[in-house]
Amino acid sequence: MVTPILKSGGYRLAATRAQETGNTITVTGDFIGYETAYYAVKRSSRGRVTVEFLSAEVSRDGEITVQSKPYVRLFALPGPVRFVRLIYLTRVSHSDHDMAVLAARRRDMLEKATQQVDADPAGACKMGRGISCQWVPSGIAVRAEMRKTATEPAEWIPAR
Repeated sequence: MVTPILKSGGYRLAATRAQETGNTITVTGDFIGYETAYYAVKRSSRGRVTVEFLSAEVSRDGEITVQSKPYVRLFALPGPVRFVRLIYLTRVSHSDHDMAVLAARRRDMLEKATQQVDADPAGACKMGRGISCQWVPSGIAVRAEMRKTATEPAEWIPAR
């Protein structure tokens, strides 16, 4: 999960000035830095799913600092859930999208909720009995990856 850190406290970077010099882009204005947080999706022996925070690092002024907790707590799933889905709704382009984290006790509930959110994004992402839907704040990016092989160093690829 990549979260911009802004002076304004929000997550969506407004129009700013950027200067490119070689491989370096310098942004002025509201931008302070960004956090990259890593999570693991785990399934228990009983089939329950959890999303656990692993680590985070913040990049500011070219310096990277390790963090003990994420800047934004996103994956607070109600227990118990057995299925979790990241929904990516594209509006105009890949840079203009909404994301939601959907969790459910049963697969049929997850499928029905996914169809509802797809048909009515503004009204269908709700909490209910056995189901959870939470929007990823605009400006924050979540990308699911899976380990390609068990060998070191780890190689990660986009999850399907």
